[in-house]
Amino acid sequence: MTSERDVLLLPRHIGFELPETIRIDLHDFARRESRLARYTTEIRDTYALGYVFGTFLGDGSSFLNTTGRSEIGHVAWYFGPEERVIAEKLIDCPRDCLRCSSADR
Repeated sequence: MTSERDVLLLPRHIGFELPETIRIDLHDFARRESRLARYTTEIRDTYALGYVFGTFLGDGSSFLNTTGRSEIGHVAWYFGPEERVIAEKLIDCPRDCLRCSSADR
């Protein structure tokens, strides 16, 4: 129920404490590290990574199911018909994130 006397209060400034850079080491999440040997395992902050996170926060969904000794999951994005350009731009971003290794910087 709302009334004419309701007021929304927000702070004037929000002081987020964010690191200068972001590095994600996939070894921290691996169940079997031996399977990672042929892959780029360090993901660094790039425009593509920010695009993936940003679109996921706006239009993404995730699912994780743990059954017995295994885990299965997926992520998905749900875009409207007018968001085709955003979806097409997102397609290459995960590959671009994994292509950028520590040697590239």
